[in-house]
Amino acid sequence: MVVLATDIVRAGGALRVRARGGSMLPTIPRGALVRIQPLLEPGPSKGDIVLALTGDGEPVLHRVMMAFDHHLILRGDAALGGDPAIPLAQVIGLATHVRDEAGERALTRSPRRSMAITVLKLRRRVERAVRRAR
Repeated sequence: MVVLATDIVRAGGALRVRARGGSMLPTIPRGALVRIQPLLEPGPSKGDIVLALTGDGEPVLHRVMMAFDHHLILRGDAALGGDPAIPLAQVIGLATHVRDEAGERALTRSPRRSMAITVLKLRRRVERAVRRAR
């Protein structure tokens, strides 16, 4: 399916993929349909959400944290740390809209914030600091 999705988007088409995980909460809820479109020149920018392949070849929908000439650093909105750098060639397309039970809305370059995610991130940082202090 990844090869088919890649071929469709790189040929100029658009498609919808289902978000399985929760790494992009609350911006992209679990099970939501996400519209993927071809990348426009000059490529993804900081804040864009892209469908890309990890180093293991697994598809991931994450936000661009840093964009270099030929590599990107991605991170899920609910994640503490960034993903390993990936080559720009592993980006399948740009996520533009999300559809869930609340309807369809455009994705923006700034993450949606929820108190639950903010508290979870803070708790993880405190736990990490406590482990380091031991």
